[in-house]
Amino acid sequence: MREEIDRNIGRRIRELRTARRQPVNHVAAYLGVTPQQILKYETGQNRASASTIYLLAILFGTTVEAFFSSWTMVSNDNTQYGGPTYPANPREIVNPSTQHQPLPQ
Repeated sequence: MREEIDRNIGRRIRELRTARRQPVNHVAAYLGVTPQQILKYETGQNRASASTIYLLAILFGTTVEAFFSSWTMVSNDNTQYGGPTYPANPREIVNPSTQHQPLPQ
C-alpha cells in the first residue's frame, strides 16, 4: 500500500510540474537535489518527504492538499467521503472500480 501511495504522490508531482511548465532541472535546483531524484519521486521509486512536498507546493503555487486531491478518506466506521481510495485501516483496500457510494447529505 505504501508503494501505491508513493506512486500516486509521484504522479501528482509530475502532473503539477508539467502543468506549471517547470523543467525537472529547475525543480531539482529549487529543492537542492539532482534531476534524477525528481524523476524518482515522480515514479514513486523514492518517497518525497513532508518537507519536500511542502516546498513543491510553494514552488508550484498550490497547497500541500493538491498532492492528495484525488484521494478519499474513509473513516474508522467505513463512512466514505468523496470518491473511493484509501481506508482508515490500511489492511482494507477499497477498489475504486467496484466500490461506489453516494456522498453523505
